Amino acid sequence: MADSNADNAVTAPKYREYWAFISYSHRDKVWADWLHRRLETYRVPKKLIGRPNRTGQVPKRLYPIFRDREELPTSANLGSVISQALENSQYLVVICSPRSAASQWVNQEILAFKALGKADRVLALIVDGEPNASSKPGQEEQECFPEALRYELNADGTLSGQPAEPVAGDARPFADGKRNALFKLLAGLLGVDYAILNDREHKRRLVRTLVGATLVFSLAAGALGIWAVQEQRRLRDLQSEHQKTLEQRDRALRNLAGIYLHQAEQALERNQNGPALLRLAASLDSFDTLGARVAAGFALPGLVPELARWPLHDSSVQAMRVVEHQGTQLLVSAAMNGPLQVLRLQDLEPIANFEPVPWVSALASDARGRIIAAGLDGVRLLDPATGENQLLPELSAPGVMYRLSPDGTLATALNPTQGMIRLLSIPDGRVLAELTPEPLDWKPSGAMRFSDDGTKLAAGGTEGAVQVWSTVVAEDETKDDSAGETGDAVGNDAEQTPGTNTKPIAPVAVFTGLESTVSALAFSADANLLAAGEGQFLGGPGTVEILVWNLNHDPAAPVSAPSQPLARLKGHEQQINHLAFSQDGRLLASSSDADSQIRLWDVEAFNPELFDNPRFEFQPLAVLPQLTPVTAMQFASGGALLVLGDSAGYARLLDTDSVIGMRRQTPDPFSLSAATPVAGRLALLQPGGQVRVFEISQQEAKQHEIARFSVDPMTSALAISQDGREIAWAAGERLVIKPMVDQPNHQRPDAEPTNNQDDPTDRPEVQGFAVQGPVQALAFSPDARLLAVGGPGRLSLHERSSGNRLEYWEHPAGAAANMQAISFSQDGRFLALTTTADPAVLNTADLTPQTIDTQGQGVFALAFVPAVDGSPAVLLAACQDGLVRRWRLDDWQALEPLRGFEQLVATLAASADGQLVAATSGPMLQLWSAADGNLLHRERTNGMAIDALHFLRDGATLSWSSSYLNTLAAADLQRGPLPPLLADIHARLDLGLPYRLDQNGTPVARSPSELADQRLQAIIQGEFPWPIEKTGLSEAAFRRVKTLVR
Repeated sequence: MADSNADNAVTAPKYREYWAFISYSHRDKVWADWLHRRLETYRVPKKLIGRPNRTGQVPKRLYPIFRDREELPTSANLGSVISQALENSQYLVVICSPRSAASQWVNQEILAFKALGKADRVLALIVDGEPNASSKPGQEEQECFPEALRYELNADGTLSGQPAEPVAGDARPFADGKRNALFKLLAGLLGVDYAILNDREHKRRLVRTLVGATLVFSLAAGALGIWAVQEQRRLRDLQSEHQKTLEQRDRALRNLAGIYLHQAEQALERNQNGPALLRLAASLDSFDTLGARVAAGFALPGLVPELARWPLHDSSVQAMRVVEHQGTQLLVSAAMNGPLQVLRLQDLEPIANFEPVPWVSALASDARGRIIAAGLDGVRLLDPATGENQLLPELSAPGVMYRLSPDGTLATALNPTQGMIRLLSIPDGRVLAELTPEPLDWKPSGAMRFSDDGTKLAAGGTEGAVQVWSTVVAEDETKDDSAGETGDAVGNDAEQTPGTNTKPIAPVAVFTGLESTVSALAFSADANLLAAGEGQFLGGPGTVEILVWNLNHDPAAPVSAPSQPLARLKGHEQQINHLAFSQDGRLLASSSDADSQIRLWDVEAFNPELFDNPRFEFQPLAVLPQLTPVTAMQFASGGALLVLGDSAGYARLLDTDSVIGMRRQTPDPFSLSAATPVAGRLALLQPGGQVRVFEISQQEAKQHEIARFSVDPMTSALAISQDGREIAWAAGERLVIKPMVDQPNHQRPDAEPTNNQDDPTDRPEVQGFAVQGPVQALAFSPDARLLAVGGPGRLSLHERSSGNRLEYWEHPAGAAANMQAISFSQDGRFLALTTTADPAVLNTADLTPQTIDTQGQGVFALAFVPAVDGSPAVLLAACQDGLVRRWRLDDWQALEPLRGFEQLVATLAASADGQLVAATSGPMLQLWSAADGNLLHRERTNGMAIDALHFLRDGATLSWSSSYLNTLAAADLQRGPLPPLLADIHARLDLGLPYRLDQNGTPVARSPSELADQRLQAIIQGEFPWPIEKTGLSEAAFRRVKTLVR
């Protein structure tokens, strides 16, 4: 290319045509000389001369080829000679290397050539570096493609974001090699197939070999030996070519796997676990990488499968509700144009069909199992047993919007033009109360919702305020007054006033905080929480919010100043259409047609102390892309199912029972945690003096409590031996060690025994012993023969069996160095101490310190990576500047630090197999490969900050916890064999997602019949990955799905 000077350039004839223009960096001059010579001296095969190609005909020679031999001027513009040569050249050949990628002149020549409308005539010769390395973190300096070569041009001549795919020959020794790369360029310049030139060259060489062999054979019998040598050489060349082909294939598959993994990580950052798993499966199918396995471990627990989908209507679902009658769950569904249907949810068997009800806005069921439907013409009473369809005349006022309580006993009547809300009884339409807002000029938006028990009513306003009334108070106050007098009903006269028995009822609470019209409301099952979503039509995408309040605020407080909201949930674009709490109180679901997403939120994580905290943002447990807009949404089966109605007239069931999985489980509050990296056990110290021990189970994605210990309420330190067989705690100056025997009340049925009675090294129980001074940290040695005890400014080593003190060390900072954590290296040779002063690394034999240079940065955690496959053990330090610094333990040489955080690193852990390193900064969690330091995964946890991080089961499981939020979470990192892992992922994707990836990697919808067939076959063969009984669906239901979609 030309990093060249136009004034000193080779003079080009003004109107001369060039076959090609060679663009290169002057530092690649040797390559430019070679390419220029080989192109101009190449003899085109006679059979190809004159053949038509894209530029006319195949020439006899590729002559002339233009290249300049000097530098361009420092001016930002190309010289006139260069510009004219580019215009007069049929092709542009770019010599690609990190030098040319960094050259602005190479980039300008490519831009100028493409701007001439010849973007499809740009060829590339790779001589150094790596194509598209700029998209790979940490490899940007290896990029060999200039920016103008990597992307297409817009119509205005500027670079677009659309990747270009130039024809390229790779001259690097481990790729095509110089010869094959040259022939690829020749094929592009001549407009012929590469195979033709390559075959011609092979034939030429073969003919030369045969002729020579024949001549030699005629002279002497020894010619056979020469021929044999040549054939052996050719065989070696073929074997070498074959090996290169295999290496190229592996490299291509690895690159493809990397592309899919990058796309999966982007989806995971948006909490879109289904699309992420589709791409992770494609990545693992292409090439098995540790990064894809780790990402799959985080994605699998958040997969929300669609268990069933069946057509109910020919038009959009207008309203849908799951009701329960005599222990049976019924699904009631109404369409915009079609009958109102009632089905038994367990087997999808139709119970009743009713004539269309126009514009159904609410559905309910009374104690007798009758369906109450509020439509455009009023409230109807539908009896599935008798087929009765009765419009209640007392509840049929024109222009009035009705909403229903879930038990079908109450209704609200809203006249949008008057802004008046009345509380009515069903079926007589008696006016129980007129609900007055505060302030009186508050305007209702039309969003109204009763609590599940009917005791509360919430209504949203056009300016973001939410009014909450108690319907119990309203009903009680009207009973006495109406004993001898019948109240007025809301009949056909919209101007009718309440009867003398009607009382105005003020709200019990008024919630504010939303900045636009309230578009959706939901109560939790216990009526203690209220969620409200807004509809933002003018503020742009990403501006709408969901606020969640606790209704149990101080009754003495003014209604206009209720308690602080528990959570502010962001992420949807524009209007929130639906909100729903699960019956078990675990989940809140939200949907928006604008972004075609359903988001599932962890209700147990809501905390008023985090509201408006600039450092905290609630993250959804899962984001579910929807291919058709959701028009109705409700949880069923106690929260195990999410029932959806969509605009295509389908009813769909999503399995939400395991959405939290190992990602988050909340025990009682705790203050300390300890874990063993081998046995997969985790201990938590809880208030009141109780230690609970959990075992992390990969197979069931749960934590099983296996033991409890009563301890001193003043316990300040906790530790578990690496094999999980002993636990130690300390309070004051007293230390206790006990064997970890599974207690019968907490024994998991499939738990492995923790004490081997045949082991001659079984350790005796130690009740405890006294130590000098208060204890702040504890750690068992890897063989559990030693116990390290740390306190203010000091550390002592004790014999575990007797408690005898063996060594003692004092910190140079004295008692100001409070001990925060102690860890042994895996071989037991070193101790790492994290303190409030400088960290310390001690030799276990005599507690002599080892100096490490942290460059003046504070250290918040230390950890050891064990030696693996000849690599030395490594010490890790979590530092204040966001780096994880590393030192080799054999010579204490500093290694390149692990990067990725912008703020201080708070916690740190390394897997016992030496493969993984994990660290956290605030709510961000990152994992690296311990071998090369490559970043494998980033995860934003749903917490303020993580204060404990543990690898379990030799690195197969990662656990993290936040005592601030009482949160304990874990993820299975999928370290097992690849075939069963891929089989499990594919089964869940094939049976649980209503979309797949096309050949371009774009999600496309799958037909309901395809899904039904696959699910039915999986059930028959016993390979359905989810328990059918858990969801309440039977095999008959899936067979009916198959029948319905035919």
